[in-house]
Amino acid sequence: MKKGYVLFILFVLSFFLPGKQLLAAPINYTFQAVGGAYTANATPTVVIGGGDDEAAIPYLDIGFTFYFGCAPYTGFSVSQNGWMSLDPDCTDFHTVNNLSTATSSNGFSAGRPIIAPFWDDLSVSWTAGSSVNYKLTGAVGSRILTVEWRNMVWYWSNTGSTLSFQAKLYEGTNVIEFIYRQEATAPGGASRGASIGLGGLATGDYYTLNGTGAAPAASKATNTTNLTTRPATGQIYRWTPNCGVLPVDLLSFSGKNRGCQNRVEWKTASESKNNFFTVEKSTDGTEFFDLVQINGAGNSDQLLKYSVVDPKPAEITYYRLSQTDFDGRQVYYETILVYAQKDDPPIHPNPASDFVFIESEEESSYVLFNSSGIVVRQGIMGKSGFDVSELSEGVYFLKINNGNVQKIAVEHE
Repeated sequence: MKKGYVLFILFVLSFFLPGKQLLAAPINYTFQAVGGAYTANATPTVVIGGGDDEAAIPYLDIGFTFYFGCAPYTGFSVSQNGWMSLDPDCTDFHTVNNLSTATSSNGFSAGRPIIAPFWDDLSVSWTAGSSVNYKLTGAVGSRILTVEWRNMVWYWSNTGSTLSFQAKLYEGTNVIEFIYRQEATAPGGASRGASIGLGGLATGDYYTLNGTGAAPAASKATNTTNLTTRPATGQIYRWTPNCGVLPVDLLSFSGKNRGCQNRVEWKTASESKNNFFTVEKSTDGTEFFDLVQINGAGNSDQLLKYSVVDPKPAEITYYRLSQTDFDGRQVYYETILVYAQKDDPPIHPNPASDFVFIESEEESSYVLFNSSGIVVRQGIMGKSGFDVSELSEGVYFLKINNGNVQKIAVEHE
């Protein structure tokens, strides 16, 4: 087919919050082609199964803040056609590859910026184990998100698996790598023509490779859309960002409740031409307004600490921080959430492996968040509890209808 104590929990939201836009500065990357090894994701999260065509999965959690083009993102969507988007509104599978002009098709958002390890009209093979999947690995501070297109059919009308490939996003360094493995079936289809590269936030801002060999060139002037050969097994295409000196080296941004007030704090290791900070506040995570402006230090290479008090916090209060240079350039940093509760109702077992129960004679509505703030379960909970057997191991936060929040650990035997 064609295409009794007060407990406060603080966590970072794992979606890009709309409202004020990030600066659409041109992307600047150093490209390098190197040899390596392809290692398939083990026990990944499958988002598109074997045989699927014309599929796109909107917004998934990266697992950390990733800087693309020097701007922060925390989620991605993925298409079976060999590309992923960092736009939170992207819902398109986009078969027509064009890293320069792609904005929308079929009435959906095509979502820039775009990361495209191998963009063409592809489908997922029926071969066992074939899928589009992802997996987060590594320790905090050096985690790696690996998105994998395993056993893809190229061109979509071909008869067997042609190529597997991955896009790796590295926490901290913000490097992007594309890694490839040739499969048994040769490419087919006279209409095939792929793109490999990156698409910036603004149309016309892109990189494409002019070939699939051991030493292709990356261009911002020639938009290559007609690649007809596969990269070799183990071929790695690496993209290293060039962000220059950031105006502020932000060490931390956090919040705490102090009785009837919230206290928001942040630290900087250095500042360059920093005019002021703005702390914004929201009760729904969507509509923000300015809480306070704090003068910056201008230029500093000393550790500096800042804090503000919100005298009228809500039960759930979102805060985000921005910094403005003397030339008017504004940069947004992470968004945090301060959450208050009163009494902890008894829940069991904790840790849990299959079901979680609450000791209550009445049904309760509940919402379960993962450690990044993504809703993973919600509904009505009675004496039968709710199932967590398919959730990944880790820490989760349970909010029940009276506003209480509790930390729950999921551990599988």
